[in-house]
Amino acid sequence: MCLCRLMGSGMILAAVAPEVWGQERLLPIRLGRVLFYPSVTLSSFWDDNVENVNEEEPLNGPISSQVLGIQPALRFELLLRKSSAKLTYKGDFRDYSAQALKDLGGASHFLHLDCHFEAASRLRVDVAEHYVDAIAALLNAGVGGEFRYGTQALKSNETHLVLGWDVGPIQSVEVGGIRNNTQFGAGPTASFFSNYSSDSVFLHYVFSNGPQSQLYASLDFQSVNQTRLGQANLPNQYQTRSLGAGYRRASSRDLTNEIRVEYSTANFKEGLGTPFRGVTLEADMSLRPTATNQFQVRLRRAPLVSFFNSSAYFVNEMV
Repeated sequence: MCLCRLMGSGMILAAVAPEVWGQERLLPIRLGRVLFYPSVTLSSFWDDNVENVNEEEPLNGPISSQVLGIQPALRFELLLRKSSAKLTYKGDFRDYSAQALKDLGGASHFLHLDCHFEAASRLRVDVAEHYVDAIAALLNAGVGGEFRYGTQALKSNETHLVLGWDVGPIQSVEVGGIRNNTQFGAGPTASFFSNYSSDSVFLHYVFSNGPQSQLYASLDFQSVNQTRLGQANLPNQYQTRSLGAGYRRASSRDLTNEIRVEYSTANFKEGLGTPFRGVTLEADMSLRPTATNQFQVRLRRAPLVSFFNSSAYFVNEMV
């Protein structure tokens, strides 16, 4: 069971589709030029659901429950000489036998679209859309202070657009943007969370020093917004700007290693947060030692900007 915490709030996605569904071992169904990969996973397991303040003092005792799940997956691929498109749908339908967890059952849906086009001899276009319609599990206080399990619906979509133009034999320019939007549905726990949106644009000047490796200079801008929930002392918008350089190298067909060093600034609207200026470092490293194993590490020395404490500060992170 894959879990994901959101916004430091203690909310957990109760139905998150796993990244690996074993589809690569499937033989595709050919529909003309389109390859179709259908699959379905049936699961049944026993789970002890427990919330802890610490290991010695459980906040809520274990709730033993059988979990029944159905996870369908559909993938469509269109491969042309210089272009490609991939559409993937993943579902997660779950049901809990324990009465206290009955409200956690339901369906989550994940839709991903990735397209690559070469519109001219020097022009490349990459488009991606990721959509999530999920049910989240949340432990909250009911009448009389009794802790109860409930659900919170959320919808999120993220759109990527990148344009690449070759200006020379080893030089190119990349211009792109990312838009992200997360909305929480109506419910008794909806007031705990804020709708979130962000817009990012970037400019890269790229130097290719080999068939699989590139150096680039980068300029990035991001604006982040959240809805205000009656807290006048918290900001509802901030902007970040970054100028730096990076190096990336493809380690396999779909894995890339990348390191970036930038000078970044973070500024809060209305002066309610703590501005930041300084050098940041980020690195993503991926390795696939075998056909079925994948190793990924992310290192980050950068400002963590938070609406909750309205400040920006350094965080050392390794995943």
